[in-house]
Amino acid sequence: MTADRHAAAAARVAHEDLLIFINAAFACTGQREFYSDGHRQTVAIGFLHEYIRGNYRRLYARALAAGINDYNRARIIVELLTHARGLDPDERAREGALIAAALAELPPPRAYRALRALKERRINNRRTRAIIGEYLAQRRDLAFDAVKYRGKVRALSRHA
Repeated sequence: MTADRHAAAAARVAHEDLLIFINAAFACTGQREFYSDGHRQTVAIGFLHEYIRGNYRRLYARALAAGINDYNRARIIVELLTHARGLDPDERAREGALIAAALAELPPPRAYRALRALKERRINNRRTRAIIGEYLAQRRDLAFDAVKYRGKVRALSRHA
C-alpha cells in the first residue's frame, strides 16, 4: 500500500468515526427508549465520547459548536476538563473559549450538573476553577440561582 493510499484510508476512517459520533451526539440523550434502557445508551455514547476524545481531541472540542444536544454538550465539557493533561497553551485557550460559550448556552440545571460532576470527580485545577468562576460571574441573576439552585451554587462556590 502506497503512502497516499494509506493516508486516504486513514482520512476516510477519521471521517467515518466523526460522522458516527456527531450523529450519535445529535440523537442520544441517555434516556430510556422503547427498545433499550438508559444504561445501554449511556454506555454506548460513553464509549464514543472516550474514543473520539482520545483520537480526535481537537475535533471533539469543536463538536461543542456543532449544535449537538445539551446532554452530549455537557458530557464533552466534563470530559475535556477531566482529561486536559499535556495540552499546549494555545489549544487549552481555544478549548476554554469553546467550553465557556457552550456553558453559557446550556440550561442552568444542565450546566450546574456538569460543573458539579467535575467536583464529584475531584477535578480542581486552575483551569476548572477559572471556568466555574467565569460561569458564575456571567450568570445574569446569580441571587436567583443562589436561591433556586442553592446546593449546586454552594458546592461550586466552595469548589472554585
